Amino acid sequence: MASFAEPMRAPMPSAIDTQLLDLQALAKTGYMPSLAASAIWAAHVVAIWSVRRRTRRELAMLDRERLCDIGLTREAQKAESAKPFWKA
Repeated sequence: MASFAEPMRAPMPSAIDTQLLDLQALAKTGYMPSLAASAIWAAHVVAIWSVRRRTRRELAMLDRERLCDIGLTREAQKAESAKPFWKA
């Protein structure tokens, strides 16, 4: 334990701290490793698929009056609701 008379020494950075600093430096330069870019792309695709799935499920539950409000027919509702989430 350090006394008040002795200056406290900062601990040596661990390998994880050094890697974190390296990643922060990469982020500042605008360079992104291909693995990180791929992970971001995959997360983006999954988010789009999730929104499509949710909105198509909600569309399938709309009644005739609500469909008329948004300008859709029952046929258009059924066609859009039947699409799998990976299709635009």
